[in-house]
Amino acid sequence: MTPALARAAIRSAQQKQAIDKYNREVRLHSGAVNKAVNDFNREVRAYNAKARAHNSRVENQRQRLNQEIRRLQSRRTPTTFVTYRTSVTTLTQTYMAAETRLASGHLTNAGRELVNRGSEEAGNSVYLLNAMDGDGAAEDDPTEEELRGPSIQSELAAFGQDPVDRWTGALFSLSPRSPMPRGTSARALARF
Repeated sequence: MTPALARAAIRSAQQKQAIDKYNREVRLHSGAVNKAVNDFNREVRAYNAKARAHNSRVENQRQRLNQEIRRLQSRRTPTTFVTYRTSVTTLTQTYMAAETRLASGHLTNAGRELVNRGSEEAGNSVYLLNAMDGDGAAEDDPTEEELRGPSIQSELAAFGQDPVDRWTGALFSLSPRSPMPRGTSARALARF
């Protein structure tokens, strides 16, 4: 082999090594880019799933509130619970006005949670008023066993023992097996 051929072979080998090194670096870079894209897409999918779940909860609460309001408006206005009816009407109107105003602006997570809790509270208040007015079928009412379920008591326990005691007392007074006079049950539940 002549010196010129040797130099050409060395240059060829160096070029091959340089090309191999470049190709390795390209593969590493491409792998890192693909990983970053996959990680980003996974985070976007997770965020979108949470957003869909949140939107579904909000829509369900909104539908529930609207359903309860329709039930309330479908009956003639009774003369009982007038103060509570006025309070519930004011609460729902205020909530709906606030939700409309806030929907157009940017809300923080805490603000969004507050709006959601307001929807739940408005729906619960209208539901309670409907129940107090005697609306709905008796078979749809929860049973005594369901009301005594551990879920309700464990949720109340998060606020302390007093709400649990009040709930237990209200249930006891409403129970047909309770020795308390019938008029006592409404007062006991009202105190809860």
